Amino acid sequence: MVNELSDERRKAQIMVSYSMDNITKKTQKVLQEYLQEKHFESLAKIIAYLELDYTKADEFLQIYDYETRDKIFELSKKFHKTDEAVVDEADHIVETAGVSCDDDFQIIKENLYIGGRYFAKDAVHNFRTTTPVLKPKLDKCLFEIKDIVYLRDRDIQKILRDMDQQQIATILKYESKEVQNKIFRNMTERASKMLQEDIQIMGGISQNKLDTCRAKMINTILRLEASGHIEIFTKEKFGEL
Repeated sequence: MVNELSDERRKAQIMVSYSMDNITKKTQKVLQEYLQEKHFESLAKIIAYLELDYTKADEFLQIYDYETRDKIFELSKKFHKTDEAVVDEADHIVETAGVSCDDDFQIIKENLYIGGRYFAKDAVHNFRTTTPVLKPKLDKCLFEIKDIVYLRDRDIQKILRDMDQQQIATILKYESKEVQNKIFRNMTERASKMLQEDIQIMGGISQNKLDTCRAKMINTILRLEASGHIEIFTKEKFGEL
């Protein structure tokens, strides 16, 4: 009886060990395949971001065999330089590498408009095309709330249609009369009066809420500009060349 139990126990142990080992191997295989595929996908995205042809991409993939290189390059064709997933991948790598361009962006901020209207417009377009990964940092150089006074009336009206009135009131509470008047005169008389009343009765605003509302307006303006619906490089801002 003891031998029978021992054999049964031994058999159970073997079966359990085999099954556990089988599970471990299966899960490791899946995870390894996932890791490999994701690694290949990351490489493919960077190839797409850099817009490398096969010959150039092949130079950077020498550590892989020919079949793997082909696989990665074919995968890269699924992506485009400006795809959100591609830009996010590039942004992660640039940020992880600790690349700092603060001094360069400060130079851009101080000199972009001095360079002239058409130069600024072309420079921004080219930068957005070649370096979309740093577009958010460029955007900070392009526009401030005070620049609203230079926008055309019809463009102001498009911006206001995309903004919540309470957000506008929050922003204008802390802006100059010049900025306020630019907004008021691009609204209907009734809407303008209501907005002015909202500003007057509005209590204190936290800096965080104010910053959020300002960011919302600036992002709206830059989105409309990038899509060609409004113009921020105006004669009013630059003057005649």
